[in-house]
Amino acid sequence: MTLERLIAGATVLVAGEPIAWWLLAELPLPDPGPATTKAGVVVRLRADVAEIGEFASFNVNDENPFIPVHQRAEEKANIKPRPGVIPKPQATVIEAKAKPLPRTGAGAGAAPACLGLATTARSESVILRFPGESQDRIVGVGASVNGWTVTGIEHGNVVLLRDPGGVIQRVLIGR
Repeated sequence: MTLERLIAGATVLVAGEPIAWWLLAELPLPDPGPATTKAGVVVRLRADVAEIGEFASFNVNDENPFIPVHQRAEEKANIKPRPGVIPKPQATVIEAKAKPLPRTGAGAGAAPACLGLATTARSESVILRFPGESQDRIVGVGASVNGWTVTGIEHGNVVLLRDPGGVIQRVLIGR
């Protein structure tokens, strides 16, 4: 055992003693004494609720704040009808008009499935699988295959395809 090792061991013991004392000592907690305050005595309060009459005598809709002032008189008359007069409900018949549906192109069934997007620093291409085919094709923007032309890519997940009839189809990538 060398002198340097003895000095190092003594230093560790001397430096570790306060840490061990701090961890193992049970220091007494100071007693704060009884609680005191400069406030007065606590006074109990009492609240009386006003009596509410029969519910039939209340009508909260006499003055409807959600309609213009010049229309409130008419509403009051409708809410409180004259004695002996029973208002008849007025029914309004609204007939639904048939709206024609927009015409579609070749339909999504004939459209190729867009399986993915392949991008490089200069171009974007779409991976397409046509109905009835087992092989995928990589088609760039502006290129045509089987009469279908890739006209663009929107938001990175929608391919714009022009079908053989000239109608633009929006096809989601990955569907």
